[in-house]
Amino acid sequence: MALATGDYKMTIRLSSKGGGSFTASFASPNISVSSGATGTIATITPPAGKKVKLTGIAGMATQTNLTTITVGGSDVVIAVLLDSIGSSVTLANEFKIGYDGGNQEAIIGKVNEVFEIKTNTSTSSDTLYTYQFGV
Repeated sequence: MALATGDYKMTIRLSSKGGGSFTASFASPNISVSSGATGTIATITPPAGKKVKLTGIAGMATQTNLTTITVGGSDVVIAVLLDSIGSSVTLANEFKIGYDGGNQEAIIGKVNEVFEIKTNTSTSSDTLYTYQFGV
C-alpha cells in the first residue's frame, strides 16, 4: 500500500555528520538487497582507521517503504522514499544518491563510523547501494 502525502515527514540531517576529505582505498560493486527485506537491510563497517563513503543508494523502482540511513548511531536521513535508479528525484519526499542524479552526492562518515540502512516495513523493490572505504 502506498503512503499518502502527509503520512510521514522526511528529514535529512547531513550537516550534523561528515568526515571531511576522503581518499578511497576500496570501492564496492553494486550491491542488491532483494525486495521484501525488513529492518536493518545493510550494515557497512569500515576496516579499523577507515571511513565509509556511501556513493549510491536507490530502489530498482521508487519504493513505498520508508528508509532511514544511520551513521555512527545517529539517523542522518530519516523516513525517505528511495527513488528509482533511472529517474530524477522530483518529489520532496524522494531521496537517492548517485544512479543518474540524486539529492546528495555522497555521505561520508567519520573514522570507524558504521553505516546502517534500515526500512520501516518490507521493501517494495530491490534496493541498490555502493560504498567506498578510505581515509
